[in-house]
Amino acid sequence: MIGTSGYINQQGTCFANVISRPGRNEIQLYSMLDSDARPLKIELSDDSEIVAACWFVENPSNKSERAKKRKQNDVNTAPNVIETSEYFVVGHGSGKIAVFSPQQNSELNSFHLETAAVAMESGEKSVLCVDTESGIVEVTIPEGKKLKTKTFKDISDIQSVQVYMDKNKKQNYILGNQHLSLVDPSKPKNFLVSRFQGDSAVTSIKASKLHPSVYYAIRENDHTIYAYDFETQSERTHAASSPISSIYVCASGSDEAVFVVSETGVEVFVMDFDADFHDRPPTCLIRTSSQDAEVPVGFSAVCYRDETLAGIWYKGLQPQFEVIDWNFSSVGEVTVPIRSDEREPANKVNTDTSIIVPQSREIKNIPSELLFEKIRSHVELGETEKVIDLCSTNNDETSIKDVVKRFSTEENGSEHISKLYGIVSHEVASKPHDTAVLALWLKWILLTHGGALSKSGDHYNDFKQLQKGLSKGMEQMPQLLALQGRLQLLRAQAQLRDTSIEVEEPEEAGRESSVVYANGEDDDEVDEEEEEDEEDKTGE
Repeated sequence: MIGTSGYINQQGTCFANVISRPGRNEIQLYSMLDSDARPLKIELSDDSEIVAACWFVENPSNKSERAKKRKQNDVNTAPNVIETSEYFVVGHGSGKIAVFSPQQNSELNSFHLETAAVAMESGEKSVLCVDTESGIVEVTIPEGKKLKTKTFKDISDIQSVQVYMDKNKKQNYILGNQHLSLVDPSKPKNFLVSRFQGDSAVTSIKASKLHPSVYYAIRENDHTIYAYDFETQSERTHAASSPISSIYVCASGSDEAVFVVSETGVEVFVMDFDADFHDRPPTCLIRTSSQDAEVPVGFSAVCYRDETLAGIWYKGLQPQFEVIDWNFSSVGEVTVPIRSDEREPANKVNTDTSIIVPQSREIKNIPSELLFEKIRSHVELGETEKVIDLCSTNNDETSIKDVVKRFSTEENGSEHISKLYGIVSHEVASKPHDTAVLALWLKWILLTHGGALSKSGDHYNDFKQLQKGLSKGMEQMPQLLALQGRLQLLRAQAQLRDTSIEVEEPEEAGRESSVVYANGEDDDEVDEEEEEDEEDKTGE
């Protein structure tokens, strides 16, 4: 999948943007709860093409089982697994499977399959991977332990897979190739439960949110949505106006809708399972204001959460998020204004070329015991300016570390450190260019008490403001780097000039003896030598 592709997690809270380019792969994790939050960007170590990806949510019971196995020193357990219940899994053409977490800006774990995965889907306790030989490999996430590998006779060229839970809560597979087949992996023979015939490859399978036995499927270069009911063995179809690229299912109360993404726009089909109909037209068409532009730009995905619909479109390689005025009663066409032709100014960061020079403060390092007592007193009395002044004039990291750690042993230490963090982080966020010493305090506060501060939930706005302040401070980096480059160039030129002068001076004396004079200048020495030679010859 060279280019970009997007994946929304099950809760609709995170969007994974996958960028696969020759020689470089990257994933970007965007929070859909906070539009101001910066995305988590991770460059992948494997340069081979990304061929499949999916989200996986760990079942709480699986988590407890994994904890037990970890105590038994299971060799298949990843050593750097962090406590989380949601993972983003990426499959490479090399066969490598990489696991990521929205809480960590690096690869969490990785393992290899014997052949590359062409499709992935989240299962009840594992991720299902369809390999190039049409085998279904179940692997645990994040450990990467292979649970089983199944192949099914006469079912080849599998393009998609989905999980189907039967009445006994047993996990079956729905396999999509030319047909749509429901199979029981526990049976070596007679595994085929049911099958819906087709003429082209099934590229995507989505489960109904309200009806456990109903699944929606789309086929390659096809205009039709296929709604299959595996319990009643019935099939319904709904025709879109152009070939479908992807579908998304959402539900609210007793209502369910299928969003069909195509070149036309996003066509909305509100499903009514009590009515007997086929080829029902869409109730609503959602388009962007650039849908009919010379270079059309439309929504590539939608997400419905908390009664709000969001559309996702791309500006270059970066996803953009727009709230769409839609509900289950909406009919007709909805146009969402976007600015797809707007370009970021090339000199956006460099409009202000001035460099802010930090104000210097006199450093007055005092013993850590006295420093702790003064800071605690000022924090208790709410004397913010005195806290800032005291911290700004003490830059000894050993003392800072001791003071911050001592709050852990005090009776109201957590309360005091919370207040101290609020004061220091606010100052650093508001003046990122003028708080070098306070940054040391912030560093040790977060290193020592960061976990407790984040869990308390009282400092969400502080974290958010700090992030904005640091981002604003980073805007000066291009000017500083340019200035550093110029200074290094001037320094190199000066050193080269000094070296040239030192080399030329010793050579001056020896150089005069080899000079050839023109027009008889300074040739007295030559004449004297010639006269001496003649006198010697006469004397002989």
